[in-house]
Amino acid sequence: MLKNMAARLIALALGFVVMVAILPGVHRTSAGGIFWSALVYMVINATAGRILKFVTAPLALLTLGLSILAINLGVLAITVMIVDNLEIDGFWTWVWAAVILSAVSFIANYVLRRDR
Repeated sequence: MLKNMAARLIALALGFVVMVAILPGVHRTSAGGIFWSALVYMVINATAGRILKFVTAPLALLTLGLSILAINLGVLAITVMIVDNLEIDGFWTWVWAAVILSAVSFIANYVLRRDR
């Protein structure tokens, strides 16, 4: 279990690195801040994100998963509010950042579940 959590954390940290490298509206202040941001995102997503995804499951079926993207966007917004060293400018930058982190989370979940 601890190995899976560490692998997810590393995958999310790489997702944050890709997000900072690709998106021009995302700024960071330190390299350690990327790891801290990934850790905070992982904890919020594991608690509040899972609860919201469970509650809005029927809505996710109706919207073909767009509500999940909105939840991930909210989790990212809470993470940016908590962490001092990450800034995101512009609506579409927020959306693309959420898409990148959602894709990284999906791939990490798929790979880790396949290994079990």
